[in-house]
Amino acid sequence: MLFIQNATGANANVDHYSNIETTKVNELNVIEYAMICFDEFIKPDVDIERLIPTQFAKR
Repeated sequence: MLFIQNATGANANVDHYSNIETTKVNELNVIEYAMICFDEFIKPDVDIERLIPTQFAKR
């Protein structure tokens, strides 16, 4: 964790890696999943719960 400067950064890093690993476990393409999430995040009324990998895989 070379570039983590504080606890908030460390927590964000853990969340990010956890999300990636959960995406893999749910047999989703990580890059495709990330791109769809980024597209959704810019929308004003995004439903974050719908983008959790376990929910996303049910589509």
